[in-house]
Amino acid sequence: MTRRTEMTHNTHTQTGSALVIGLIILLVMTIIGVTTMQTTLLQEKMTGSLRDGDLAFQAAEAALREAEESIEPSTSQPGWVVQLNSPPNLLEQDHSWWTNNSNTEEATFSGVASNPRYVGESEAFIRDTLRLGHGPVTGRNVFRTTARGTGGTDSAEAIIRTRYAKRYN
Repeated sequence: MTRRTEMTHNTHTQTGSALVIGLIILLVMTIIGVTTMQTTLLQEKMTGSLRDGDLAFQAAEAALREAEESIEPSTSQPGWVVQLNSPPNLLEQDHSWWTNNSNTEEATFSGVASNPRYVGESEAFIRDTLRLGHGPVTGRNVFRTTARGTGGTDSAEAIIRTRYAKRYN
């Protein structure tokens, strides 16, 4: 007995739908990847700006501390403290004013675009009593110190101000 096997061939025509679906999936993944990269770059810029601003604030704070440390041990008003007859608005002065003005003092702080600077003003004398008469007048001198610090670039700046009272008598 001879066995005969018949083979039947189903002929289907391929339309290429797998290729089209694969290309669409690849396009979607590319768009997701590009969007993720843009988001990451934006976050890096925001982090850098935040670091720059924080560094500027720390530099200005260091300048204020240096100013206060120079006032504390002195027995008379320090030479860098000025009496400004018509003081400029120190909060609105630009970088060139802070670097070229002779009334400002430079503090040392590493890692910044330019060293922080400060200016001190003799603001007031507060008497201890309202008593008038003979004898020495006792009280405290109040100094207003304004400092400007920059971050890694000069575009990031922080300007802060403090008041410090010191008794000389």
